[in-house]
Amino acid sequence: MAYDVRFISQSDVESLGITMGEVIDHVEAGWKMKGEGKVELPAKIGIHPRPDCYIHAMPCWISGDIDMAGIKWVAGFPMNLGKKLPYNNGIFVLNDSETGVVKAIMDCNWMTTWRTGAAAGLGAKYFAAQDASVVAVVGLGTIGKITLRAFNEVLPAMKTVKIYDPIAAQAERYTDRGDEGRLSEGRVCNMQRCKRCMRGCGCHHVMRTDTGSAAQDHHGSNAQEGCMLHRKRL
Repeated sequence: MAYDVRFISQSDVESLGITMGEVIDHVEAGWKMKGEGKVELPAKIGIHPRPDCYIHAMPCWISGDIDMAGIKWVAGFPMNLGKKLPYNNGIFVLNDSETGVVKAIMDCNWMTTWRTGAAAGLGAKYFAAQDASVVAVVGLGTIGKITLRAFNEVLPAMKTVKIYDPIAAQAERYTDRGDEGRLSEGRVCNMQRCKRCMRGCGCHHVMRTDTGSAAQDHHGSNAQEGCMLHRKRL
């Protein structure tokens, strides 16, 4: 018997106009359901066809009123940047939990980026001082940008963003006034050293990679007492 499968592109998802606040709320709801035992989320498995690269399979089922199942198949290949190809790419397959029938196949880049930023925002919401006016972002790629958008959502007192990346061009792109992820009001300070970036901040976001860190691990050194540090390891 035939059935329809919907194909959803990244532009289709972006056209919905989903806000960071909405993503943060849904990520928080998902984590709460996981804590209540309503989510089946096995450890992801992966293959590594080239050094420092991965392709991961990430299945999940959410029970209750949502009752949805799916799997994300996502790849990370750092050398793609030199080939003018995306570092990360992948798809998400959504299944009907009652029949197992595939309902949709969609691009997963948007959801991966925004969910990761929302996770950092949730960390800041509950663990950073709510009057934190200075934050640090170390590692200024796509996730560094979306993280700042999430910080904007949950840290109303934020006025200064201290940034660092060992690749100078990344910092230049990050401070471009056209970047969607930048601070809406206030100032962005491009620091030349990671430790200086971390010093005196109430909230930190640090990107690390398996091939060589965008920032060395400076938790506790030069960080403001009581600050929140969010690490993302690829």
